Amino acid sequence: VATTLGNLGIVYGDLDDPAKQQDMQERALAIFERAYGRDHTKVATTLGNLGIVYGDLDDPAKQQDMQERALAIFERAYGRDHPSVASVLNSLGNAYGSLGDHAKGRDMLERALAIKE
Repeated sequence: VATTLGNLGIVYGDLDDPAKQQDMQERALAIFERAYGRDHTKVATTLGNLGIVYGDLDDPAKQQDMQERALAIFERAYGRDHPSVASVLNSLGNAYGSLGDHAKGRDMLERALAIKE
């Protein structure tokens, strides 16, 4: 159910309905956390998706929070140089930029680029 909710959330994002996208991702997150605990990679993926939603809703503080949580989980699970880490760093860099911390945003984006290259 959680995977379907998350995928449906992505579709709502594609349909430019961020409120429904947020609802679907939050529901998916709650299910994954109950099923796997707060430190599972499925939780991290959903946190990353939810962070993107908050970015689309112009809430960079919540975006940052979601992405920081996702980053910690992915780094513990996969190490610092995994592609999933790079994806989260990209969104986190955007959040820091939106919050006015351009130096930290740049650092996150440069780290993401280094992983992807």
